[in-house]
Amino acid sequence: MAYSLQSTFETRSDLHRATARLSSRVRGSPNDASLRLSYASLLYLAGCFDQAKIEARRAIRAGGPGPEAYKLLGRLLYLEGKYFDAMDCFRTIGQSGIGPDDSRECLVECLLRVNDYSGAAQIIEEYGLDHPQAQLIRKVAATPAFRLVGHGDTTTVPLSEIDPLPLIEITINGERVHAFLDTGGPGFSTNTEFAEEKGLPILSWQTGNYASKKNAPVNAVQVDSLSIGEFTLRNVAGFALQGIRPKFGQYVCEACIGTGILNQFLSTIDYPNRRLILTRRGSSKGRKEHFSSLGRSRTRVPFWMAADHYLMAKGRLTRKKGLTFLVDSGLAAFGRPAGKGPVVQAAFMTWYAPLMEHGIVGPKTRVGFPYFYKIPSLGIGDLIQHDLCGFVKDRNARRLLLDGIMIDGIISHAYLKNYTWTLDFDRHEFIFT
Repeated sequence: MAYSLQSTFETRSDLHRATARLSSRVRGSPNDASLRLSYASLLYLAGCFDQAKIEARRAIRAGGPGPEAYKLLGRLLYLEGKYFDAMDCFRTIGQSGIGPDDSRECLVECLLRVNDYSGAAQIIEEYGLDHPQAQLIRKVAATPAFRLVGHGDTTTVPLSEIDPLPLIEITINGERVHAFLDTGGPGFSTNTEFAEEKGLPILSWQTGNYASKKNAPVNAVQVDSLSIGEFTLRNVAGFALQGIRPKFGQYVCEACIGTGILNQFLSTIDYPNRRLILTRRGSSKGRKEHFSSLGRSRTRVPFWMAADHYLMAKGRLTRKKGLTFLVDSGLAAFGRPAGKGPVVQAAFMTWYAPLMEHGIVGPKTRVGFPYFYKIPSLGIGDLIQHDLCGFVKDRNARRLLLDGIMIDGIISHAYLKNYTWTLDFDRHEFIFT
């Protein structure tokens, strides 16, 4: 599961027109399985996941499209967090024996999402898969991964800082340090220097792009214990990144807590009240107490998760609704617009093509890059904010394509910090109060 900046469609409007044309053809030939699968694939690209799932199932019932329909349905179920149902789809492909496929790699990803590292290691070994995290998976598989221990159903941790990112205190193998919260991170990560200093097992892995670094080393690490408040996670898989040791105010951060840790819990980042609330998943009593501590006015927004941490939700930019945004609580960008004035933090990052399509800049607008601009209105679901700062890095990139899904932009910390934000991974909902 990867992302790129390639798309067949120049604009979302082009995609919508193509989808409408194909919808008309499907109505004319309702029993054409291949046509339905093509329609489902376009709906998937457009971020219309619920309708794409319906059409993928109709294609399967109509027969004929082969394993591709099961693959698409499996990916859609994966986005919803229905990993066991997704595994059924991928196993069906593997059992069909029709040509080469990546169904076993998809099975591994599903197993990792449910913390079954032993099952993932078994598939990697049985089929000789060249998985980039194979060493880490084998090491963590020796004992149950992400085993939660601690008293009670809920723990509350104060946020030491809110800006530029929320900070908390955590304990890594008995060492107390500060970490920042960032759903743009896959799970637990630290810096290579800290990992070496504290003797964390480092497994070389590959290179990646992060924090404006390109082709920088990404090493896998295994942590015996990671404590947040009253809870401790045992046998945690994570990453060590080179040179990522930011200083926020008086605090030096040795780690990042990303989506892969937050999704072990019912998690609330309560920015206004400067606290992180974590509750055991599956505890009805804990869930009730969790929400009783929050405000009564709530806005619920469905979300989908690609790969191991890419959170997506539907929203609007200016007057255009039904867009697909990444929701990444990290920093989109900060700087001085036009090279002068106070430092500002962008609430939204996008690419030049969407700015043109939605009328934020015109064809004759003189733009220097990187470019900060004013957003008249921006929202997730029905939560609309006005007059925000946006950011575009350069004119070249057209639009992000994430795991085959068209992304219209990235909503970040400067937008989210105005709310008490709950991430409910059991129901795949954002809840804003």
